[in-house]
Amino acid sequence: MRSAARARRPVAAALAALAMLAALATSPRPACADAPPRPHAGAVPLELAQVASATGPELRPTTPDLALAGKRVRFVGRFVSLEPAGDGRWVAVFGDGSARVALRLPGPVDRPDRLDKDRDWEVIARLDAPVSLPDGRGAIAVAPDLLVKTPGPPSVVRPDDVLVELAGANFFDDPKLPPWESEQPLYRMRVLRPGRPGDPVVPGATALAYVDDDRGGRFLEYRGSSRGADGGETAVRCQFRIVDGTLRSIAVGTLRTPPAGEATKDWVDFEDDRFHDRWSARERSFPPNVIASSCLLPAISGFPVGKARLVRFSAWGDNKMPVPLYAYLDGEETIDVRGRPERALRVKIGLDVRESGRSIDVPEKWRDAAEAGSEVWYAGESTWWIAADVPREVLRFRGLVGAPGSAEVEADRVR
Repeated sequence: MRSAARARRPVAAALAALAMLAALATSPRPACADAPPRPHAGAVPLELAQVASATGPELRPTTPDLALAGKRVRFVGRFVSLEPAGDGRWVAVFGDGSARVALRLPGPVDRPDRLDKDRDWEVIARLDAPVSLPDGRGAIAVAPDLLVKTPGPPSVVRPDDVLVELAGANFFDDPKLPPWESEQPLYRMRVLRPGRPGDPVVPGATALAYVDDDRGGRFLEYRGSSRGADGGETAVRCQFRIVDGTLRSIAVGTLRTPPAGEATKDWVDFEDDRFHDRWSARERSFPPNVIASSCLLPAISGFPVGKARLVRFSAWGDNKMPVPLYAYLDGEETIDVRGRPERALRVKIGLDVRESGRSIDVPEKWRDAAEAGSEVWYAGESTWWIAADVPREVLRFRGLVGAPGSAEVEADRVR
């Protein structure tokens, strides 16, 4: 009995921590007529007309006094139309009475035929910014983790629910980068906001190679090194398998050498190893497409341009838990790198809050708290610029180098 009680303690502690996160995300506010509604499962419940009235860069509605830009919201309305908006984007319009909300989506909807115009739909979306459509109409840009579903509890999926999401790929493509080996850094990094002393902020040597085995298998291996602000060094070895033209992350090794003390080694095999789920205290298999955060550089170069505008995957980092993310094409621009202007595709990566909540291994009665806790972890999107032409080398990066609280940097390719 004593050992059983000990086994339950990690679960109880995890659930308690989850409840605290949920409380932070849903803490009550002073009661008043125009007080913002309390978030439910991390999303702010509003009427469609309130979202439709949002104006200005902060997307402030007539009521309540609340900036909606950057927030996940929930509202119910009828589906009105779905139409292309140019550059691979689409516009979905929802209505309630005379009010209309036009949402600009980063890409196409998966199976739009399911959007019946004669029924109510619940829309859960992170609002980004007001935008103008090519025909002059106003709209609101939303993140790619948009969900249109049968109205009901936000974190519950019932057997008869209809769920409509954006169409996307589950793997990056083979990046087809030319092999290289460079003792000199390929990137110059500028710290925008300091983080932890050991965060990698000084790039070092890198290398990339393709390897074929005697059974016809093809592999990509990437190696890189960096130095933290405290002088400690980190070396990483990333292994990928090429399967039908797609990139499959199979293992990552990390060697950390602190400024003082002994070096530590870590090797994770995503195909055969299992990870310890801190929420449930269970051992679980890795999801199909998990990539170490330190191995993203070659993967982003394999964005499936021309085939998909959205890729869903999970990242593996210092927290030792797979974190569901999305990557999507956000546009094209010309940037100055390597001493010249270069055409670049802009790729943004962010936390898929809803999928993060679903991936947490807790009883269904805790699902709302899990999604609310995931919203607390959301720290905005990072931006990657990849060459517009093949090979799509990473030209620039701006964002956090790790989990929330890590250093925010901008890295430019210099050679």
